[in-house]
Amino acid sequence: MLGENYLEIDGYGYTPSEFEYEIQAIENVEESEAGTELVSVTRLGKHIFRGTWEGIDSDLLGRLEKICMASDVKLKYRGEEYKCRARGIAPKLARKAYKYRRSDGIWNVTITFTQI
Repeated sequence: MLGENYLEIDGYGYTPSEFEYEIQAIENVEESEAGTELVSVTRLGKHIFRGTWEGIDSDLLGRLEKICMASDVKLKYRGEEYKCRARGIAPKLARKAYKYRRSDGIWNVTITFTQI
């Protein structure tokens, strides 16, 4: 069985070291002339996924960067498929490792996927 953090992105499987998942409601809040709040719910159930990959090589970093350049990706989580935008990539060099497994270093990367 695949782990709880297993994500399928455009048909390829990835397992981040850390993973967060949340469902948000998109709403607008305005104040009426009487001073009461008027809440208008634009959308219920917008899914947001955050994955962190630790200790990855530059090849995987390159694949994750290409995912973030795409206008949208198909993300599959727990059997459900979501159309998302990958935004907020934050690569950090964890360790310089010249010529280590043909890599330019060991990286830690965090990506946020937001349902469209």
